[in-house]
Order: sequence, then structure tokens, then C-alpha cells
Amino acid sequence: MLNFPPPPPPPIDASQLENLAKYYSSLVDYYRRASEIAAQQLTHVEALLHPPNAELTFSSELESWLSSRETPFPNGNKVLAIGEQPPQLSAMAADENGQKNFYPSNSGSTQLCASLEENNPIPSKSETVVTEENLLFVLATELESNRGKMLHLDYLVRKLKGDLDDSELDSAREETRSLLEKGTQEQKWFAVPDSPDCWTIDLSEFPDLVKQPNSSSSKQPSKNPRITLVGSERLDCYATVSEAIAACLEEHYPDSMTTLQIADWFYPKGLSQVRRQKVHAALGKSLSDGNNQYWRRSYFTFGVNRSVCCLNSSVALARRESPIAKKIRLSKEFFRAFSGISSCFICSICFSHSW
Repeated sequence: MLNFPPPPPPPIDASQLENLAKYYSSLVDYYRRASEIAAQQLTHVEALLHPPNAELTFSSELESWLSSRETPFPNGNKVLAIGEQPPQLSAMAADENGQKNFYPSNSGSTQLCASLEENNPIPSKSETVVTEENLLFVLATELESNRGKMLHLDYLVRKLKGDLDDSELDSAREETRSLLEKGTQEQKWFAVPDSPDCWTIDLSEFPDLVKQPNSSSSKQPSKNPRITLVGSERLDCYATVSEAIAACLEEHYPDSMTTLQIADWFYPKGLSQVRRQKVHAALGKSLSDGNNQYWRRSYFTFGVNRSVCCLNSSVALARRESPIAKKIRLSKEFFRAFSGISSCFICSICFSHSW
């Protein structure tokens, strides 16, 4: 009877009640669907055997409303009753020139339009107020619709103002440019670099125009780094390690000092071996950075340190020395350079003042 097959027969094992319940459930659903299909087919056949009446039948309320002829409309017209013929048009009227008018009079519609205009006047084009927010929205919409493109100022002016005369074009450009600059400040869109009077909705779509950070312009590390050593009252009195080292050498001038001696001056109470190595490494870096600026490295004895401590002082000393004395001094410096004396530092600022 139906196009779909019936459910499978029940299981052979009658002890499986669950499978039997599922079978009867599917059987009930099968016959329910079959009854629905049969009812639809029966309705279709009855409609073919007994077609409905072709005449339109209305409810009693609709019949009473249609039969009320005396219910006028606001313009004075009446509702036509069922079977009533519409009135004929008025005779052709003659205009002022004596010509016949083949159209009916429209005085009623003219009066209606006049009353509507009186109650709701239509604003003229000059009275229409275009706000700045509307113009910004139009610009954003235009730039968004042209995503991935650069739009010139003149193109955007035509989109906002249309075709203008030369006398109005300059003022329209300035107004549109101010709106574009305002939107750029609010990051609604972006100005295209190296392209005057061009804007785009997203500058990231032009990777070639985005300026890459220049690695050479990165900040160089400071020659006088901030103090990284802690636990010293003398270091806390200075802003940088270089200033603290310069103060130490100035205090011990004219004696030269090694890195360990400077560390002992910063930490008079002593340090552990591990901590002492870290302080020695940090001070060694600061001494190397400040060399030739605040102090000079020397590989000679104290008497020779005075001639090489400062460049200006060494030049002044060389001018006062005789050629014989200079040879003797240089020979002594040459032999003492290999005497195994450790590297020392002496303050060049104090020595230059002493001369």
C-alpha cells in the first residue's frame, strides 16, 4: 500500500522483550503514517468529485459593510454597492484657450496635495542639513568599499559634493581634506605615505609602504650605566658607577688603584669569594667603558703614570723636557712595562687640575 517497506518481523527469541517493544512501536508508527497518507488522498479525491461553488461568499459582517452605501470617504466619494455601476466621467471641459480637456477634473486631488503640503512642508535642498558625522560616515563607507585601494582627494570630493564648478572646487577640497585629517586622527582610515592627498581604509594592506624600524637608529647603550651593584653605602650616593669610580680615584689621587682596590673601597666590610668575583667583573666593565674619558689605564710605575695619565698633561710635560731627559724617561718606561706590574687606574681629572 505504501512506498516504504514495513518493519522487519519480530525476533525469534520471545524472551527479548525489549526488541519486541521496539518492533510494536515501529509498527504503530508505520500505520499512523499510512493513515495520514490515506486521509490526504481521500481529501484530494473528494475535492475532485465535489468542486466548491465558484461564487464568492462573504461573511455577514462583510456583507453588511459592503451594503452600506451612505458611508462616505474623506474626499466625499462613496463606496459602490455590489452590482452598482461606477459613475461616468464628467463631460470634457474647455480650458482658457478654448481647447477641450480630455482628462477629468482633479480638483479633489489638488486640494488633498495642498492640505498635505500645508501640514507637512517638504524642506528644500538648501534647508537640508548635512552633519559632519554623516560626511564622515560616507567617507568611511566609500573607503571600506574600495578596500585595498588608494583614493585621491578629488575622487572623494566628487563622491561627497558631485561635479562642482572651479569656483566651488577649492572650498570643497579644503572641507573634505579637513574631514579626512580628522578621521585619520581618530584612526578611522590612514593617509598613504609618499602619496599626497591619498587615503586608504587599512594601511597594513600595503606592506611596502609601511616603514620598517631602522636597526641602526636603535639607542646605543649608555657609556655610564646605572648602578647595578647593591649593598654599598658609597655606591648609593652616586647616580652611576662611573661617577662612583671617579670619586674613588679622586680621593686616592695621586695613587693608582687596581680593580680589587676599588672594590675594597666600595665594600670595606669585605665580600665573599663568589660575590667578590661578580663585583670585580662589573667594575672591570665600567672601568673599560670610562677609560680615556674619566681615567687612564697605566702599565707603569707611579712616577711614569704622571706623564701618561692625561693627554693634555703628557703634551705639556713633553714640551718642558729636554731631548736627553725624554730618552731616559722613555727607556725607563720601556723596561718597567715588562716588570709584571698589574693594571692600574688613576684619575685624569684630578691630575689635569694638579698641573
